[in-house]
Amino acid sequence: MSSASPTTTVDLIDYTRDSLKRSYNLKELGKVKRFLGFDVICNREARKVFPAKFKLPAIWEPLIDQQKTYMKDTGATNWISCSTRPDIAYTVSRLAKANAGPSQAHLNLIKHLLQYLKGTPDYSLEFGSRDLSITDLGHAVFTFIALSTTEAEFANLAPAALSTKWIARILEECGALQLKPTIIFTNSLNAHLTVINPINKARTRTIDIRYKWIIEQPTGDLLEVRHIKGVDMPAETKPLQKEKHAVFMRLLGMVARKVPWA
Repeated sequence: MSSASPTTTVDLIDYTRDSLKRSYNLKELGKVKRFLGFDVICNREARKVFPAKFKLPAIWEPLIDQQKTYMKDTGATNWISCSTRPDIAYTVSRLAKANAGPSQAHLNLIKHLLQYLKGTPDYSLEFGSRDLSITDLGHAVFTFIALSTTEAEFANLAPAALSTKWIARILEECGALQLKPTIIFTNSLNAHLTVINPINKARTRTIDIRYKWIIEQPTGDLLEVRHIKGVDMPAETKPLQKEKHAVFMRLLGMVARKVPWA
């Protein structure tokens, strides 16, 4: 391969592989088919990860004194929710709180959840944006007690921006220069205004100075903070109605695809 900088994604992959081969003994296994228990199917349109093959419990209604059975069910569904089925994350988190002693209501809910999974086996995550050619990155870090919602939302912008800056540097070392600014979205209008026009210092002087790093970044150069409405954000921590649940599934990139082994 020539020493010129890679111009396409395929060239970048080949360049990275050849560079690693010069320093390490690598074994090429071809295209990835399974990764950490999940089946991976690649195509030219988008990167898709289908759910791993899993078996639902044969007994729908565990007895109330069978705590181990209930914990086994919540553990299995939690593993799925953290991988290819984020649409059940909220439900699983609520059910897991009753692991110490599930009531009949919890047993009915876990049964309903398992029936939902059985009825939607073809849902999977779809990675990559075919329209905008962008990558989505979620970030949620909170390690101190904030005095207000604005302070909490504002303080989380800096760690998110630093993470994307680190990724940009890695890509730059690989020859992929960042030509457009990285976009950081926040649903807090007050936090957004604090970044673009930090004039109300009286209300932000209690915020640790390290979180104000994002204010000093050149606007529109390598980093851009934008406001997004809560209804347009693919994240929710409250129970959802059926219609809104379907909307959020689309925002998360969940699609119904016929899996090859079905």
